[in-house]
Amino acid sequence: MIPFLTIDTTNGNLVLYKTNRTNINQTVQVVWSTNASSACSPAIDCVAQLLDTGNLVLLHNISKHVMWQSFDHPTNTILPSMKVGIDRRTGLNRLITSWKSEDDPGTGNYSFRMNPSGFPQLIVYKGQIPWWSVGHWNGIAWNGVPALAVKFRFHVGFVDDKNETGGVWDVFDSSILSQFVVNECGRIQLFLWYEGAEQGWNEMWSAPTDRCDQYGHCSSFGLCDSSNPSQFKCACLRGYEPRSPTEWSMRDANHGCVRKTGSLICREGEGFVKVANVKVPDTPRVEVISSGFSLKACEKECLRNCNCTAYASANISKEGSGCILWHGNLIDTRKFTVDAGQDLYIALMSMN
Repeated sequence: MIPFLTIDTTNGNLVLYKTNRTNINQTVQVVWSTNASSACSPAIDCVAQLLDTGNLVLLHNISKHVMWQSFDHPTNTILPSMKVGIDRRTGLNRLITSWKSEDDPGTGNYSFRMNPSGFPQLIVYKGQIPWWSVGHWNGIAWNGVPALAVKFRFHVGFVDDKNETGGVWDVFDSSILSQFVVNECGRIQLFLWYEGAEQGWNEMWSAPTDRCDQYGHCSSFGLCDSSNPSQFKCACLRGYEPRSPTEWSMRDANHGCVRKTGSLICREGEGFVKVANVKVPDTPRVEVISSGFSLKACEKECLRNCNCTAYASANISKEGSGCILWHGNLIDTRKFTVDAGQDLYIALMSMN
């Protein structure tokens, strides 16, 4: 079998062929094609280029219009300048999929992709089930990995407009080679290759790392804290208690927490308790007020609705702005060390 890559003279697409030779004849078979809908006319005006970024592009050599690019179709690796997210104009979903195994590049069980519902967030899925959430973009960092933006010398960001929603990143120092890989076990690994390091790729960071990273580990209205390895990692948020005290005492948090017993009413004067330095709860079914609201205004908004269970700033940069309002269940909340994460305000309803 002899593979070769060429530009199709009839439609300008990039095509990978393989030839099979036998003692009798030779056959040519198409293995893969860019299948770009907007082809070159004439096809001779099409060129393929491998850019310094690692992006393979098919473009019109006269207009320089890119008709197809490999960065739109990633496998298990994210390179600088690549995006993970959704192109709202075309519906293209740029997602990362793991290999089947360390030496089998077939499609594996894990995918890293954008969930655009509610307040968009990046999530690693195992099949169709959330495995680990990077969280939402809070104006400074991805809420679930607050240290990632400052620990290494690259820019991490988020774009959300009428054209697209997605995560972006780039390296400040071009002498440092870098890549994120979603491995066959569902771990995201950051590899760097730089001058002075041992020859080859060095793993500098990975996640998930502990049970609190596991999506919804403490279930509904639970708070996960891994700071003390000898203690049970789950606690109920203020105003809540274990749904099953017996199971909870055996370190089984599968049934989560419920509001403490007693008659609760919704009225003026109910309060909020601040839970500092947390990864805020999952955000696919939240109400988002993106700008123009202070924390005090967010509190008033939450008080207007008896189903509002918590609120937080949507953007914590500078003095903070905007609101995230949760109505109902709070899941996948975890505690960070000091100066990481953000503040969450839990509604405490008044007692009769």
